[in-house]
Amino acid sequence: MPKISASPFNTLPADFAGVSIEVSRGTDEKVRPNDFVKGYTCDRPLAFQITASISCPDIFELLELSKDARIVFVARGRCRTTRFTISEQSSPLDGAKGRDVKFDLTMPAGMIAEQLSLEFFICLEKKGTKNEDFTPQQHASILWEKKERYYLEGLGAMFPTTMEEFKESEGGKLAAWRVDWSK
Repeated sequence: MPKISASPFNTLPADFAGVSIEVSRGTDEKVRPNDFVKGYTCDRPLAFQITASISCPDIFELLELSKDARIVFVARGRCRTTRFTISEQSSPLDGAKGRDVKFDLTMPAGMIAEQLSLEFFICLEKKGTKNEDFTPQQHASILWEKKERYYLEGLGAMFPTTMEEFKESEGGKLAAWRVDWSK
Protein backbone atom coordinates (compact mmCIF):
# COMPACT_ATOMS: atom_id res chain seq x y z
CA MET A 1 0.00 0.00 0.00
CA PRO A 2 1.46 3.42 -0.93
CA LYS A 3 2.44 6.02 1.59
CA ILE A 4 -0.02 8.90 1.86
CA SER A 5 1.36 12.42 2.13
CA ALA A 6 0.50 14.81 4.95
CA SER A 7 -1.99 17.49 3.90
CA PRO A 8 -5.28 18.90 5.21
CA PHE A 9 -6.77 15.68 3.81
CA ASN A 10 -5.23 12.53 2.40
CA THR A 11 -3.70 12.88 -1.06
CA LEU A 12 -1.89 10.38 -3.22
CA PRO A 13 1.79 10.72 -4.22
CA ALA A 14 2.75 11.36 -7.87
CA ASP A 15 4.21 7.83 -8.13
CA PHE A 16 1.00 6.17 -6.88
CA ALA A 17 0.77 2.77 -8.61
CA GLY A 18 -3.00 3.04 -9.08
CA VAL A 19 -2.59 5.59 -11.89
CA SER A 20 -0.50 5.03 -15.00
CA ILE A 21 -0.31 7.46 -17.90
CA GLU A 22 0.77 6.91 -21.46
CA VAL A 23 1.37 9.87 -23.78
CA SER A 24 1.76 9.38 -27.52
CA ARG A 25 1.61 11.18 -30.84
CA GLY A 26 -0.33 8.93 -33.15
CA THR A 27 -0.59 5.19 -32.78
CA ASP A 28 3.07 4.16 -32.47
CA GLU A 29 5.05 7.19 -31.32
CA LYS A 30 5.20 7.12 -27.51
CA VAL A 31 6.53 10.27 -25.86
CA ARG A 32 8.45 10.09 -22.59
CA PRO A 33 8.77 12.87 -19.99
CA ASN A 34 11.89 15.06 -20.23
CA ASP A 35 12.38 13.90 -23.80
CA PHE A 36 12.23 15.74 -27.11
CA VAL A 37 9.04 15.86 -29.14
CA LYS A 38 10.58 15.30 -32.57
CA GLY A 39 9.44 17.01 -35.74
CA TYR A 40 7.51 19.87 -34.14
CA THR A 41 6.88 22.91 -36.33
CA CYS A 42 4.98 25.94 -35.09
CA ASP A 43 2.83 26.15 -38.24
CA ARG A 44 0.89 22.95 -37.38
CA PRO A 45 -1.11 21.88 -34.34
CA LEU A 46 0.60 19.51 -31.90
CA ALA A 47 -1.68 16.68 -30.75
CA PHE A 48 -1.09 14.22 -27.93
CA GLN A 49 -3.15 11.13 -27.24
CA ILE A 50 -3.35 10.52 -23.50
CA THR A 51 -4.41 7.26 -21.90
CA ALA A 52 -4.70 7.06 -18.12
CA SER A 53 -5.37 3.73 -16.42
CA ILE A 54 -7.01 4.56 -13.11
CA SER A 55 -7.65 2.09 -10.29
CA CYS A 56 -10.70 3.79 -8.78
CA PRO A 57 -11.31 1.21 -6.01
CA ASP A 58 -7.77 1.76 -4.66
CA ILE A 59 -8.19 5.55 -4.72
CA PHE A 60 -11.55 5.40 -2.96
CA GLU A 61 -10.22 3.01 -0.32
CA LEU A 62 -6.98 4.91 0.40
CA LEU A 63 -8.68 8.30 0.58
CA GLU A 64 -11.68 6.89 2.46
CA LEU A 65 -14.14 8.31 -0.06
CA SER A 66 -17.73 7.16 0.25
CA LYS A 67 -19.21 5.00 -2.50
CA ASP A 68 -21.39 7.85 -3.80
CA ALA A 69 -18.44 10.27 -4.31
CA ARG A 70 -17.22 10.96 -7.86
CA ILE A 71 -13.76 11.84 -9.15
CA VAL A 72 -12.55 13.18 -12.51
CA PHE A 73 -9.27 12.90 -14.40
CA VAL A 74 -7.94 16.18 -15.82
CA ALA A 75 -5.08 16.68 -18.30
CA ARG A 76 -3.66 20.15 -18.88
CA GLY A 77 -1.06 21.34 -21.38
CA ARG A 78 0.85 24.53 -20.53
CA CYS A 79 3.59 26.51 -22.24
CA ARG A 80 5.31 29.01 -19.95
CA THR A 81 6.95 30.82 -22.86
CA THR A 82 3.69 31.72 -24.60
CA ARG A 83 1.43 31.43 -21.53
CA PHE A 84 -0.88 29.12 -23.45
CA THR A 85 -2.99 26.63 -21.46
CA ILE A 86 -5.46 23.98 -22.60
CA SER A 87 -7.19 21.25 -20.59
CA GLU A 88 -9.55 18.29 -20.92
CA GLN A 89 -11.61 16.55 -18.26
CA SER A 90 -13.02 13.02 -18.13
CA SER A 91 -16.58 12.15 -17.27
CA PRO A 92 -17.09 11.42 -13.54
CA LEU A 93 -15.59 8.15 -12.26
CA ASP A 94 -17.03 6.12 -9.40
CA GLY A 95 -15.22 3.78 -7.05
CA ALA A 96 -16.68 0.57 -8.46
CA LYS A 97 -13.88 -0.47 -10.85
CA GLY A 98 -10.72 0.59 -12.62
CA ARG A 99 -11.09 2.46 -15.87
CA ASP A 100 -9.06 3.72 -18.80
CA VAL A 101 -9.58 7.36 -19.68
CA LYS A 102 -8.58 8.40 -23.20
CA PHE A 103 -8.60 11.75 -24.92
CA ASP A 104 -6.68 14.03 -27.25
CA LEU A 105 -4.98 17.20 -26.08
CA THR A 106 -4.23 19.44 -29.08
CA MET A 107 -2.16 22.62 -28.98
CA PRO A 108 -3.15 24.97 -31.84
CA ALA A 109 -0.53 26.04 -34.37
CA GLY A 110 1.79 28.77 -33.13
CA MET A 111 0.69 28.59 -29.50
CA ILE A 112 3.65 26.76 -27.93
CA ALA A 113 7.43 27.18 -28.00
CA GLU A 114 10.56 25.64 -26.46
CA GLN A 115 8.93 23.30 -23.95
CA LEU A 116 5.55 22.06 -22.88
CA SER A 117 4.33 20.87 -19.49
CA LEU A 118 1.66 18.21 -19.33
CA GLU A 119 -0.04 18.15 -15.96
CA PHE A 120 -2.39 15.42 -14.80
CA PHE A 121 -4.82 15.60 -11.90
CA ILE A 122 -7.45 13.50 -10.21
CA CYS A 123 -9.95 15.84 -8.58
CA LEU A 124 -13.03 15.42 -6.44
CA GLU A 125 -16.04 16.09 -8.64
CA LYS A 126 -18.73 15.25 -6.08
CA LYS A 127 -18.20 14.65 -2.39
CA GLY A 128 -19.93 11.68 -0.90
CA THR A 129 -22.08 11.42 2.18
CA LYS A 130 -19.08 10.61 4.40
CA ASN A 131 -18.07 13.63 6.52
CA GLU A 132 -14.84 12.75 8.29
CA ASP A 133 -12.00 15.09 9.20
CA PHE A 134 -9.47 13.68 6.73
CA THR A 135 -11.80 12.96 3.84
CA PRO A 136 -11.84 15.48 0.96
CA GLN A 137 -15.00 17.60 1.02
CA GLN A 138 -14.51 20.51 -1.39
CA HIS A 139 -15.48 20.29 -5.05
CA ALA A 140 -12.32 20.23 -7.25
CA SER A 141 -10.00 19.19 -4.39
CA ILE A 142 -6.83 17.78 -5.96
CA LEU A 143 -6.44 14.17 -4.85
CA TRP A 144 -3.46 13.27 -7.07
CA GLU A 145 -1.23 15.21 -9.43
CA LYS A 146 1.73 14.58 -11.69
CA LYS A 147 3.62 17.01 -13.90
CA GLU A 148 5.78 16.11 -16.89
CA ARG A 149 7.93 18.31 -19.10
CA TYR A 150 8.50 17.81 -22.84
CA TYR A 151 10.99 19.69 -25.01
CA LEU A 152 10.09 20.68 -28.55
CA GLU A 153 12.52 19.77 -31.32
CA GLY A 154 11.74 21.34 -34.66
CA LEU A 155 12.64 20.29 -38.18
CA GLY A 156 13.79 23.71 -39.31
CA ALA A 157 15.85 26.59 -38.04
CA MET A 158 14.67 28.55 -35.02
CA PHE A 159 14.93 31.80 -37.00
CA PRO A 160 14.59 32.65 -40.73
CA THR A 161 17.51 31.46 -42.88
CA THR A 162 18.38 31.78 -46.55
CA MET A 163 20.91 30.04 -48.78
CA GLU A 164 23.76 32.19 -50.03
CA GLU A 165 26.84 31.78 -52.20
CA PHE A 166 29.67 33.76 -50.66
CA LYS A 167 31.98 36.01 -52.69
CA GLU A 168 35.68 35.20 -52.54
CA SER A 169 36.17 38.36 -50.46
CA GLU A 170 33.69 36.93 -47.89
CA GLY A 171 35.35 33.50 -47.62
CA GLY A 172 34.12 31.84 -50.80
CA LYS A 173 33.52 28.10 -50.54
CA LEU A 174 35.14 27.98 -47.08
CA ALA A 175 32.51 30.25 -45.53
CA ALA A 176 29.98 28.26 -43.48
CA TRP A 177 27.53 30.93 -42.30
CA ARG A 178 26.95 34.64 -41.90
CA VAL A 179 24.73 36.77 -39.71
CA ASP A 180 22.95 39.68 -41.38
CA TRP A 181 21.43 41.91 -38.74
CA SER A 182 19.20 44.82 -39.68
CA LYS A 183 16.87 46.91 -37.54
